[in-house]
Amino acid sequence: MTTIYERLSHLIQLKKLTPYRFSQELGFSKPAKLYSILKGKTQPSYDTLTSIATVYHDLDCNWLLRGTGQTYITLMPVVPSESINAETEGPLLGVELLQKQIQFLEKQVSDRDEVIALLKEQIIVLRDVINRLKPVNENVTLS
Repeated sequence: MTTIYERLSHLIQLKKLTPYRFSQELGFSKPAKLYSILKGKTQPSYDTLTSIATVYHDLDCNWLLRGTGQTYITLMPVVPSESINAETEGPLLGVELLQKQIQFLEKQVSDRDEVIALLKEQIIVLRDVINRLKPVNENVTLS
């Protein structure tokens, strides 16, 4: 899937939703916004991407934005301390598991920071486009 439109369509299919239901879950008052994105007529806005990331917290935002990685974030299972038998497996097993979980969570935070930086860049570009369009729209007179 090379475009964000394709990835959004794929996500909707994975969630077994209609585009209308997906837009409702994102809190859109009108589904036309989502249909316009899915047809490739408009780029998803920062607010749209934030809504998706908030509603679907298990979604890998790198996958959504860039098409890299897996669709969903896979969390390492937390092993309850009472299930670790210190006599047979050694006390270091619990420490090693915790270190792996810490590394995994640090990677997730790093990935989220990267996504935030990309979204901030998109905001700057959109502001620039808006500022360039303002003088054009101000000079237009209605007849």
